[in-house]
Parts: sequence; C-alpha cells; structure tokens
Amino acid sequence: MIVALGGGSPLLGLPACGDGTTGAPPTYEPPTGVWNYVNEGILSNSCGVDNLYTDPNTEFYLTNLGDGTFTVGQGTAEDFDCTMSAETFSCPDRLGDTVMPDQLAVTLTWQARIDGSFSSATAMAGVQTISFVCDGDACDLAGAVGITFPCAYEYGFTATKQ
Repeated sequence: MIVALGGGSPLLGLPACGDGTTGAPPTYEPPTGVWNYVNEGILSNSCGVDNLYTDPNTEFYLTNLGDGTFTVGQGTAEDFDCTMSAETFSCPDRLGDTVMPDQLAVTLTWQARIDGSFSSATAMAGVQTISFVCDGDACDLAGAVGITFPCAYEYGFTATKQ
C-alpha cells in the first residue's frame, strides 16, 4: 500500500500497526479475497512539509490465516502481516528502511505501521503512521527547509471486501 519514492523514503520526495502481540480472539473474521482500499487523507503531520506521500485508492489481497492474523498482499515484495485482537488489528512492521543520502552526514530511518479496526467481517478502517528519525551532523540542515526530526505523519483509510 505505501510506495517509497525519492530514494527510498516517503518523506524525501521529498515525497515513502499495535504491538504485534495476540490479545482477545478476533470479533470478526475477515474473509480471504480482494479488498478495495480508499485513502481518507492526511490526519496529522509533525514533519513540517506538505508534499507527503499517501497511498492511492487501490485493491489488495487479504489472506486470513485463521490464527488471529492476516496477510495483506499487494502484488509486490512488500506484503505484510497483521495481528487481530477483538475488533482491532495492528501491523507494526508494515514497511521501513534506513537511507543514507549521498554526500550528507545523516542516516534517515523511517517506519510505517497500521492500526485499525473492523466494523464487520467485510469492512475496516484505520490509520497508517509514518515516522522518521534522523541521526547525524547534517540533520539540523533539514530545519532550513522546514523539516523537523523526529517527526511523523498519519493518514486514514477504509477498506471493504469485494
């Protein structure tokens, strides 16, 4: 669902989930199959830039593994796992990377996670949180263009089973 642009980071394009533990049994068992994803837009942004990447409206393939977890297949190598507890779900290891831009003494680490809930077996809503940490002498240079670290932005989504 999230695509890393601009050298491997959703912020540097400067455009590119819960704690993963199992709690209560899932209230709803989402069916395996194709789901429609709808981007609901930016909800919060502490990064100081406006051109943040969010996922386009699309489809994804959900596989219910029957053990309180499901996998979101995107047709890429970026499939990810989620854990359900009651009506909530989390995908803590959604996507992430560490980027060391050429000629800069910085390391930019970003992580994406998803937290959400099911309102029925065929409808979910949630928030994707993209967080950034910068380490190195040149991180202060980001302030010259209005970027502050650490920072995060969130965008909402809904999805329904086809």
